[in-house]
Amino acid sequence: MTDFNEIKLEELLKETLPETSLAENLGVINPLGAAVNRVIAGMVMTTITLNFLGLNYILPTVGIMLIYLGMRTLRSGNLYFRLGWLTALGKLMLTTLNLVLQVTPYVSLMDGWGLWAGQAVHILFLLFLGLGIQKAGLDAGMTNPKMPTWPVILWQAVLIVLALTGINSWAVLIFMIWAWVRMVKHIYHCAADLKQAGYVVPVSTVWFSAKPLLLAYLAILLCVMTGASLLVHYTPLDAEKLVLAEAIGVKEETAEIRSELISKGFPESVLDRILDEDLADLGSVTDVDVLQSGDNTSNTERMEGYSVSVLTEDGRVKTFVWFEYVDGKHAGLVDSVKIQYDEDQVTTDIKGRLLYEKKGETWSADVKFEEKSRTYLWFGDITEDVWSISKYSFPFMADSPRGYFTWWTEEKDGSPAYWSFNNTVFNCLRTPLVLPYVELPENADRLILFGGFGSSWGQDKFQIYATAQFQ
Repeated sequence: MTDFNEIKLEELLKETLPETSLAENLGVINPLGAAVNRVIAGMVMTTITLNFLGLNYILPTVGIMLIYLGMRTLRSGNLYFRLGWLTALGKLMLTTLNLVLQVTPYVSLMDGWGLWAGQAVHILFLLFLGLGIQKAGLDAGMTNPKMPTWPVILWQAVLIVLALTGINSWAVLIFMIWAWVRMVKHIYHCAADLKQAGYVVPVSTVWFSAKPLLLAYLAILLCVMTGASLLVHYTPLDAEKLVLAEAIGVKEETAEIRSELISKGFPESVLDRILDEDLADLGSVTDVDVLQSGDNTSNTERMEGYSVSVLTEDGRVKTFVWFEYVDGKHAGLVDSVKIQYDEDQVTTDIKGRLLYEKKGETWSADVKFEEKSRTYLWFGDITEDVWSISKYSFPFMADSPRGYFTWWTEEKDGSPAYWSFNNTVFNCLRTPLVLPYVELPENADRLILFGGFGSSWGQDKFQIYATAQFQ
């Protein structure tokens, strides 16, 4: 805790400083100047928006904290500084709440009222700051000190009007930036005029100095946001123990099917991992088409997989997509799969099974899919994309994460299906913070600075692209 004793400080200065330099040094130690400099720096950081490297979140957060710390120093100076400190605290709370909501599905809760509340608090802060500086000047004996923030309040009002009317042009933008720079200089000069106040404005007692408090706030905020993001995106599996020796290669009715699949070219290494119950509905097999890892897969070395399509005697195609994490590499915090198929065919009975090892036991979980579609114009024709998506999270540090997906394909007119299209994309999120929030993997093609899905920092993407063709 700091303790500012003006009488002791004055006696110390008289004893240690030459008389000719006393007035100059009193101006240097003026607490008002340092605090206002901090406030001005915060105002600049909360006004300028840089939409890259997360600076659109980092700069305003640091800026509002600097404003609060500056007003905290001045809050004992006069009533207006105290009110300015309280409004800065309110703005800090609104900013913190907004940042936490930004990583959750409740991001829209502050739409509308949050923006207007923030603008109202900001204008009140500017008013109290200007009145506080003006009152400090009167207390210091200045004649007609200026109210320095009124141009900024006017600038803020014009900015709100421009936003409401939708006026947007380079000329307006350049003018507003020029006006802002002029106003910041105006505030700084008004604060500099108060050097003659010496230490008339007392420094408020605090428990923690500015730098540790700023770093602590940022660290706690980052932890809360990361935890909230992980909480809303982590999708645990509803898994059950599975004895592989009792689920694979045991049923007599599938033994003949397995032999026929191997004779047609179905990879035995994959077939030995597929449960009997997912082979029982194949019946008689006519042909097998295999796409191996590396033939038409891409994007990551963490995963490998197969796409195997089986043509049955009744003219339908069943596709098996097997995947696994190789070399003991673990899955992401959140994984997703997007299976896209041809809209001109009928795709049914999409199933997924995930497997992993934990404490020497095998666990199995089924995957629930949601179908999506998109209609768009393609060279004058209306085209529709259809796909099924799912997201899931393997347990932390689960061994041998793997699994497979299956579905049936047939022609709409009932004729034999001699081909089948498959584009399976796995997206593996490895960063716990997704800012801003997206419904994963709905926006799989959207670039997210701190997370999201796609082949960018903190993510893995594995794609299997296959078109099975039969004679």
